[in-house]
Amino acid sequence: MLSFTLRRLASAVGTLFLSSVLVFLAVQALPGDVATQILGKDATPDAVATLREQLGLDRPAWERYFDWIKGALHGDFGTSLVSGKGVGGQVVLYLGNSALIAAVTVLFAVTGSLLLGVLAGLYRDRWPDHLISTVSLVGMSVPEFVVACATSRPTEPRRSSPVVCSTC
Repeated sequence: MLSFTLRRLASAVGTLFLSSVLVFLAVQALPGDVATQILGKDATPDAVATLREQLGLDRPAWERYFDWIKGALHGDFGTSLVSGKGVGGQVVLYLGNSALIAAVTVLFAVTGSLLLGVLAGLYRDRWPDHLISTVSLVGMSVPEFVVACATSRPTEPRRSSPVVCSTC
């Protein structure tokens, strides 16, 4: 049991590391320059160069990544360009709300799944069983963001980024 737990823990750490590398590389591949985006198109080259230096964008990408990893291992995830506050503090601030939503979701999902499973078992190989099985299969096959986009009410999209739907 201990070896299984250690393997799973190593797998989780590897997955987190690989995910961070892929996200970092994807962000590096985006067109444009962060400093130019922040200052606007009318910014002077000197102002852009100064901001690039302040943000560390004048250093090689691998160096910036390893500095971020070193900080993340010490609990420093950097500073938000939007709010100017520490990212770690912002995550902790909203973690409680996310945990509450997850707990309520799990409670409803487990209760509903048990009830539907018993109902499907009582009517095995009859239309209620087939209906529950089909709806469950479709529900598990559709990604959550599609459901969120389909069930959300339209709102004004943000100016700074293209949106697929109002919740994205």
